[in-house]
Amino acid sequence: ASRRRDLTMNAIMYDICAKVYVDTHNGIADINNGVIRHVDADTFIEDPLRVLRVAQFASRFPNMVVAEETIELCSSMNISTLPKERIFEELLKALNKSSKPSIFFNTLLKMNQLHDWFPEIEALLNVPQNELYHKEGSVYNHTMMALDNIVSYIKTNHFDSDIINIALATICHDFGKIVATETIDGITHSYGHENYSAEIAKTFISRLTNDKSIINYVTNMASMHMKPHQCFNNMSKLKKTNKMFDDSINPFELILLAHADTLASECDNRSATYATDEFYWLVDRYEIYCDTMSKPY
Repeated sequence: ASRRRDLTMNAIMYDICAKVYVDTHNGIADINNGVIRHVDADTFIEDPLRVLRVAQFASRFPNMVVAEETIELCSSMNISTLPKERIFEELLKALNKSSKPSIFFNTLLKMNQLHDWFPEIEALLNVPQNELYHKEGSVYNHTMMALDNIVSYIKTNHFDSDIINIALATICHDFGKIVATETIDGITHSYGHENYSAEIAKTFISRLTNDKSIINYVTNMASMHMKPHQCFNNMSKLKKTNKMFDDSINPFELILLAHADTLASECDNRSATYATDEFYWLVDRYEIYCDTMSKPY
């Protein structure tokens, strides 16, 4: 029975009579050494979902590393025929239970297993950014940093927010750069990328779930994620920020998304307090909006 388990750390038994562990696959040693390792190659490959389980465990336990032989075995498996419900369930675990969900995608990338279910994320690897505003590199790097930022920020500050929805929106927010990015006179631009992000995000989310509430949330947030930046940079009037919040499916979480986006943009041209200044300016405007909306029509 233990040989049919997926990972050595999940194959440890306990003898309740003798009060001793029965560890035939050295799972305790792997835990102590910080190694995520499959139990048996022949039984492991019987369930392709284990590819995502390995990536999910890697993200939940960031101090552990996946054994190279497990990476190699996962690379050889076909996950394309799995039901989308099972894929989505493992993704939800990675987003909900991890403090650094980027590891989930980085592990799948190392296994060469992004292309079947997450091709849009894989495409971000080859999309450059303007180095003046994005010293972090590709859109993939930026997106992973933003994803870790949003999850960490919500958990640290105990915001009453749905991590799943906002994490998915963060993953999708720059999908439009896949088609909008171009280089003009040696400078990389992605003008209007938010206009494309929503449609690409809809395709991405629909591949994983039929939940219309999630699809509507993510597409709305992806299409609007640039507006908070634009309002702050232009010091827009109340009418414009009120309109922005009114158009948003979740105004406060739009601010959180914008903040995570800014924190993931390594830019020398901004002051050290730029992200904080932007965040609190938007929060002040949000409070005015809430006060306005609380009054009788």
